[in-house]
Amino acid sequence: MKAFKSILYLSVIFFVSSCFEIVEQVKINKDGSGDLKLIMNMSQSKTKLKSIMLMEKVNGYRVPKKDEIKSETKQLVSLANSVDGITEANVINDFDNYIFTFSCSFKNTAALNEMIYVLAKSKDKKDVVKKEDYLTYDVTSKKVKRNFDFLWKEKYQQLKSEDKEVFESATYTAIYRFDETIEATSNSKTKISPNKKASMLRLKIDDIINEQATIANEIKL
Repeated sequence: MKAFKSILYLSVIFFVSSCFEIVEQVKINKDGSGDLKLIMNMSQSKTKLKSIMLMEKVNGYRVPKKDEIKSETKQLVSLANSVDGITEANVINDFDNYIFTFSCSFKNTAALNEMIYVLAKSKDKKDVVKKEDYLTYDVTSKKVKRNFDFLWKEKYQQLKSEDKEVFESATYTAIYRFDETIEATSNSKTKISPNKKASMLRLKIDDIINEQATIANEIKL
């Protein structure tokens, strides 16, 4: 989900200065519509981050101001809502606990993929070639396919070796909910809820970067 680095405008400086977790929550209805919520949670380091926000630079990285973050996320919401099939896009910037949430509703996964493309193209300010869809749902076969596109791979490769250590404790959790029961999943690390209507993948981001684990998954309903 390359586009969502826009949501996480706090920049890599926060990543290399704190513990964090990413939570991706998706609800898919029978007709293929649904809701997406993406959460960046840095609350474990909120005291440290409050101090960082008062500084100009840390470890050579410029610290973004609150007004910049608010302006960036406001533009993101406006762009997301302009995409046909996307509604109720919203961003919540919680600077007390340092939890940042993007959410939206989608008519179908095609609209969701288009939104991601639009946001990526706008953020990168250069030609962005459409690649494999982030998420697809076939109403007939009742198959959900979550493709893999790691969020910080490029930034990670640019970091100093000592800055990369923060990723060892960072986690990525993908939670998918459905109206119907889950019959099978392709990712062996997937956990299924007791009622079989939700799946969860919780992985270390360091393992994802080093290709020891993947958030790619296919779910059959």
